[in-house]
Amino acid sequence: KAEEYNLYIAGTQVTSDNATNILGDGAASYDASSNTLIISGDITAPDNKTSCIKGELDNLTIKVAANANLSSTIDAININGKNTTITGEKALTIVTSGSSSSFAITILNGDICMTNANLSLKCSLGCGLGKISINHTYLSINGIIANFGGDVDITDSNVSVKSTTESAIHGSGGTLSIDNSSVSATTTAPSTSAISGWVSLETVCNLKTPQGGRYDTETRKFIDADGNLAFKVEISPRFIEGGLYYDQESSNTVKLVSPTEGSYFGAITIPAVVKHNDVTYDVVAIGDDAFKGAGVTSVTLPLTNLTSIGSFAFNDCTGLTEFTLPECITSIGERAFYYCEKLQHLYVHSSDPSSYHAGSMAFSSINRDGNVCTLHVPTGTTAAYTADNSPFKAFTKVEEFTKYDLSVAGTLVTSLNATDVLGDGVASYDASKNTLSVSGNITAPDAVTPCIKSGIEGLTINVTAPAELKATDQAIYLSNAATITGSSLLTISVSSDDDQATAIFQKDGDIYVTDANLSAVGLMWCIGGIIDITNTTISDLGGIYCFSDNLNITNSTVSVNGTHGIGIVGFGALRIENSTVNATIPDPSMSVIGLWGAVTLNR
Repeated sequence: KAEEYNLYIAGTQVTSDNATNILGDGAASYDASSNTLIISGDITAPDNKTSCIKGELDNLTIKVAANANLSSTIDAININGKNTTITGEKALTIVTSGSSSSFAITILNGDICMTNANLSLKCSLGCGLGKISINHTYLSINGIIANFGGDVDITDSNVSVKSTTESAIHGSGGTLSIDNSSVSATTTAPSTSAISGWVSLETVCNLKTPQGGRYDTETRKFIDADGNLAFKVEISPRFIEGGLYYDQESSNTVKLVSPTEGSYFGAITIPAVVKHNDVTYDVVAIGDDAFKGAGVTSVTLPLTNLTSIGSFAFNDCTGLTEFTLPECITSIGERAFYYCEKLQHLYVHSSDPSSYHAGSMAFSSINRDGNVCTLHVPTGTTAAYTADNSPFKAFTKVEEFTKYDLSVAGTLVTSLNATDVLGDGVASYDASKNTLSVSGNITAPDAVTPCIKSGIEGLTINVTAPAELKATDQAIYLSNAATITGSSLLTISVSSDDDQATAIFQKDGDIYVTDANLSAVGLMWCIGGIIDITNTTISDLGGIYCFSDNLNITNSTVSVNGTHGIGIVGFGALRIENSTVNATIPDPSMSVIGLWGAVTLNR
């Protein structure tokens, strides 16, 4: 006799005889050993009294293995069991055509967990006595989320709920918790708010709409800043990486904000990008009050991406003695540096003070109690910074400095820091000789910043002691002719899995590697110039690529061992003279040396 399970698919009971293909069309199967119902196709209820899925199994897992639709008149999924899980990254769309009281999913007596799922519900989600958990899930609902006795926990998810009848996310007691998630709740019902009925609302997120709004635990409704019902509530993720808290502004941008408890302390480095849950975001802003009254002793800003410093962002940061405003900043909020009364040096990189768009009293009360802060400005800009219409006119002591088109680990090289760029003795710059000396290890601060970036014509990078450069995608980025030299070993590594990651990238100019000793993981890539390698040893290079120009290897030993060989895009010439070149690539269908207009080999 076939074993019968308390589970029905479109009115058909699941048994050991039909479990592998319940409806005979491949749309559903059941694995009794793991208590898993697998959805692989569309399921339509046969009449207006039957659900697509109904049962009383405990610990049931519904796995969506292929894009599918469930269609019914009454509740599409109706489970009267404990601990139901819906999972599977394929899209599941659920439509019920009955009354507004019909639910896409109803769990009567147990918990429901949606994890790593992609669900679109054309009606509501309801839970009777258990908990609703939504984890790493995309969930869109035209209806409501209702829990009539328990909690709702939304974590690392994207949830959108639109209701026309009552609160979009509705509770009858319990706690609504939202952590690192994007949640949009909207209702058009006139007498309630988008979120209501909860004993408490706990979020580790950013409230985008309504600004200044809050959840009122007395009325159990969400209200705006004026106390009116909030019919739309939007919450964006807040997460922590590297000890810093971020609010998600868009799909690829974030704003640095204050911790939910406490404040920042010590030396802080703000990256140009941050990676969270395998998504990389540009850090574009420092939020209002982010560091207000904090015990920070130094703050390093990136040279790219960051454009805005919010109001009161560094207000009353009495531990700051110096601060640098890079050229990428285009907005400084009111009183951003108000009462930074121990600030002794403010460095600005822009040649136009108005480009910072500083708000009222942004730098007020810095010069007080005998403290005089020196404003350091680029050469030739003193008059502009001290003019009556300048937001920096309060500074009475102004000194000029020279800035160079060169940065090391995200720090701009200037005449002020040239003798010790990073303050640790590993890099110095001699402007009279156009030479950057490297004598120690340099690590890029984030995924988009190179260890060395230069636009200087004729720069020489001289390795005076064993050194290592570590970056994600590009270790050395050049946009003018440059020479790499020095008998000490320079090890270059890029950590990106992208096989296009470059140890040395020349955007527009020649690369001369002479009397050098390199060990490099990644590509050497040159656009708009030649690569000339002379009296040099290079090992472990991932590949060498030129763009329409020549590659010369003379009196050298070069080892290329990566996904790319020695190639060109165009018709330049390869010349190898009195040298040992060992090139290997894993793909047997590709030539290790290829696409050159001409190849010359001389002993």
